[in-house]
Amino acid sequence: MNEVDAIGLLTQKATDLGQAEVARRLGYSKATVSLVINDKYNGNLNSVLSKVKEVFGGLKVNCPVLGEINLAECAENKRQPFSASNPLRVRLFKACKSCKEAK
Repeated sequence: MNEVDAIGLLTQKATDLGQAEVARRLGYSKATVSLVINDKYNGNLNSVLSKVKEVFGGLKVNCPVLGEINLAECAENKRQPFSASNPLRVRLFKACKSCKEAK
């Protein structure tokens, strides 16, 4: 998905769900969503569009630990800190460090 596709997807989701709901799901402000849609955003556009692809793109990745998962779940696992108290978290932490999807 290229930048134009991601902006189109963001625009469509904002139309369907409303900018406030889209902003909440992305973890950005409603103003950020509005600025991106209107091509006036001066921040890190790639960061916003990566999150759009992650949350709304419906892309699947093959996790070496969990099997086929959506990109949002993959990204969430990558962001988790190491935790030795949960064996699954240990396996995911090790797998995410060497996974090509994690880069």
